[in-house]
Amino acid sequence: MFLKTSLDATLALHEIKQLGYYRYTKFISQDEAEEVSSALLRFADSADRSTLEINYEGSEMRIWNAQLRIPEIFSLYSRLKLLNRILFNDASEFCILAILTKNTPQSCHSNRWHVDSLSAQYKFFLHLSNVTDQDGPFEFIPKSHTVISRLFFCLRYPFVYLRPSMRGIKRAYRSISDAKIPPLPSRNQFLCSSGDLLVADVRMLHRDSPCSADGSRVALHCYLGVDPRCFPGFHS
Repeated sequence: MFLKTSLDATLALHEIKQLGYYRYTKFISQDEAEEVSSALLRFADSADRSTLEINYEGSEMRIWNAQLRIPEIFSLYSRLKLLNRILFNDASEFCILAILTKNTPQSCHSNRWHVDSLSAQYKFFLHLSNVTDQDGPFEFIPKSHTVISRLFFCLRYPFVYLRPSMRGIKRAYRSISDAKIPPLPSRNQFLCSSGDLLVADVRMLHRDSPCSADGSRVALHCYLGVDPRCFPGFHS
């Protein structure tokens, strides 16, 4: 198995370390992306709704461990595993979360910013559809994964990541108020073509931005370094 387009791993790792992300264009062809997207949509239409996760008043559908449930996604799995091994020297299994988003209600637009972890963790975001600023693109703040950036963020907003509560320490980093997020010039949206992939250090501040009434997004989120048995759908 090999990657269909060239990858400068040294450059990729440098950008991930310095910026928190790396853009890998044309990881798969647009024809292959369309084929996988169509299979995903067929599965979503026919699946038992109780086996799917529905969020944001029905505007987002999640299929956990999609590599075990949809053959066309499983066919990509070996290439994604190879990329993980090349970049991070990690040959372990991981979960692929398939996400379909459209027409996010206004009531669900706020407080979507978060970080996934306080320790190093990486994700692949493989897009199966073209993404404009109307399609709910993945949005992030470059360099916000660094120790210095997180320290200054905590000094400005105490308890923004961890907050004491009656039941112990609350992981407040899972939902961060929009008021605490830097203004637009410091943000970056992953606007891309189908088949493009983003590698991200998800200690960065990030979110799936709201999708407009005319937009939609189909993407695969790969949870690297985490046992897929930790997520729903493993035994499907």
